[in-house]
Amino acid sequence: MTHRSLLPVLSFIALPLAALASPSGLNNIPTADTAPDLVPVIQAYTTFGENRKPDHTAGMKIGFGPWDKAAWNSRFEAGIDSHFAPDSAGPAVFQVKYAVKPWEEGPDLSIGSANLAVNSTDRARAGQPFSYGVLTHDFKQFRLHAGYGFQHRGNTALLGIDKTFKVLERDLMLRGDAVQIQNERQWQPSVGFLYAINSWLVWESWGSFPIETGRPSFTLKLNFVLDFKKK
Repeated sequence: MTHRSLLPVLSFIALPLAALASPSGLNNIPTADTAPDLVPVIQAYTTFGENRKPDHTAGMKIGFGPWDKAAWNSRFEAGIDSHFAPDSAGPAVFQVKYAVKPWEEGPDLSIGSANLAVNSTDRARAGQPFSYGVLTHDFKQFRLHAGYGFQHRGNTALLGIDKTFKVLERDLMLRGDAVQIQNERQWQPSVGFLYAINSWLVWESWGSFPIETGRPSFTLKLNFVLDFKKK
């Protein structure tokens, strides 16, 4: 399994209004990564911190890239997520992403939208849609990510870096990113890791640390990669 198929994702703590339906990315930002073609990924994650209840979310995402000679290596991703505890469960929200590699030696480009609720009542609970564009470039020694996200009172620059190693013959990705929160009033960096326990189970964990005001929060996440095509 390569780092492209490890499926790191957004956390709802970093983009407070773009909380759910997380696209593949680092800790708190989307990247140009997508889930493998026609491979469902079941996700369960918990965010916790001082003076707050743990918040539990579950969802699913799947990639679409079935074309051997697609222009610019075009590929898609779609997903659905929902808060389920504590308090009332829901609402279900969706995400979609399109990623391409327009330059042979240059970065990959992705555009997408997350936190897509189906009606005004659900948007009142989950927040407004979060749309973004991100560039991801592999420098071999590490990868860099940069882009911008658009949301009502939630615009943010998207910055990130990751590096993948082999540990016990499995991929370990160290990663960090930074977003703007509180309507661009302050920055929130995060650091974390992703480890492929085996071919079907990926463990993620990270901490997010507002620079000026607010308390740190921490996320634990499991990804169940249901690749039935493997023999």
